[in-house]
Amino acid sequence: MLLISTSPIALAAQSWVTTGTHALALKSATSLGPVDSSTPMHIAVALRLQNPDGLKALIQSKTTPGDPAYGTELEPAQFEATYSPTSAQVQAVENYLTSQGFQNIQVEDNSLFVTADATAGMVETAFNTSLSQFAVNGQTVFANTADAQVPASLGGMVLSVLGLNNIVGTHSMMAVPASVPALKFEYGPQDFHGRVGAAGIGAPQ
Repeated sequence: MLLISTSPIALAAQSWVTTGTHALALKSATSLGPVDSSTPMHIAVALRLQNPDGLKALIQSKTTPGDPAYGTELEPAQFEATYSPTSAQVQAVENYLTSQGFQNIQVEDNSLFVTADATAGMVETAFNTSLSQFAVNGQTVFANTADAQVPASLGGMVLSVLGLNNIVGTHSMMAVPASVPALKFEYGPQDFHGRVGAAGIGAPQ
């Protein structure tokens, strides 16, 4: 088993906060060295919901037979007003990505994701991490070899950073500690948007 280091690359005069995107442990992996810094990448910064506990309770009531709210829908506009990140939070993330040289910065309709393009070198600098390639089971994959971090000023806004590895869904490559009951992969923008944004939240059909 190759354990990917969780030691971040310290940058001067910056206070960092770790996001939900952690370094990975790969089984039977051979390091092929760092990802070329000029490699183009597409990433998505996932922002934290407002009042996530309230949203969880609301979904529970809307999907529980016998509950007065069962079968009713939460319209996208209501979801965005009550649970989506604020416009100021979204703008702060956009401003940071712009300052780091990212291009094609776009915000999902529900404001839960900010997507952008950059080189691997820019990504490493912006998220205080490092990216490496590995040979695993005959495949060449890449992954972040340190936890993805953001400046402390964004710590309360950013949930995770998607796109730092291409191992999502490849369970056989992952070395999961016995203390971890299940490995939950993060949603991509389209996956999460489809669940809580586009069609409203209501009872299962």
